[in-house]
Amino acid sequence: MLFGGDMESFEESITNVTAVEAELHAWRQKGPISRLHNLIRCIYASEQRRSLFLQVQRDQLEAMRSERLRG
Repeated sequence: MLFGGDMESFEESITNVTAVEAELHAWRQKGPISRLHNLIRCIYASEQRRSLFLQVQRDQLEAMRSERLRG
């Protein structure tokens, strides 16, 4: 009753876990490290996000260098 009328398809969907789903499940059990892992995967999944992330890092590094020179 909880799983609908087609119990076989429900059981099949449980047993057919992809490698990505298994990896995500394993990382989710690791706590805060899993959030960092998921964030990195999200950033590197798209070329635009990766480029933006690298640009922000460069900007921050440049700001830290200029602050150090002034101080």
